[in-house]
Amino acid sequence: VGALAEDMVNDFLLTQFKEDEFKLIHQTYACDIKMSEIENGDFQWKYGGFWGLFIDEKVCDMEHVEEFAVKYAKWLNEHRIDGSHRIEILHEFPKEEKVWKNYSDFYRNYNGESAGCYFMLLQINDNIATGISVEKVIYEFGNKVKSRSKYKLSFDDLGIK
Repeated sequence: VGALAEDMVNDFLLTQFKEDEFKLIHQTYACDIKMSEIENGDFQWKYGGFWGLFIDEKVCDMEHVEEFAVKYAKWLNEHRIDGSHRIEILHEFPKEEKVWKNYSDFYRNYNGESAGCYFMLLQINDNIATGISVEKVIYEFGNKVKSRSKYKLSFDDLGIK
């Protein structure tokens, strides 16, 4: 089930970015659904994971990450895939695969690789997603925070059903 969810998310990302412009890191947190229960890509909110997404700043910067995140949240809602999502915007996007073995080093941002990050959690009430909780962090230099904001976006306000 996890591999299917990851493949579907990756396929969605390929509609937004080129393959060498992003990297998806995924870990299953909870899975209460069998492959035979998934119809038309609907996970029925019974699958959740950690979704770490790294994007090249040249194609999506911190000013535009929310625009992408809303599209991503809409897609996740359509497929009812739950989880914790961290979108990290990198100044220089690594091309070597071996770099990703230590992907969490980018989260520490000791060397100033990251322009910032966008955390996103879908808000689900009575099996219906109603919006997203957001934390947006922009780095100044290294791991020094320039700004941090937390807020909620309603699906009604975003026109997502």
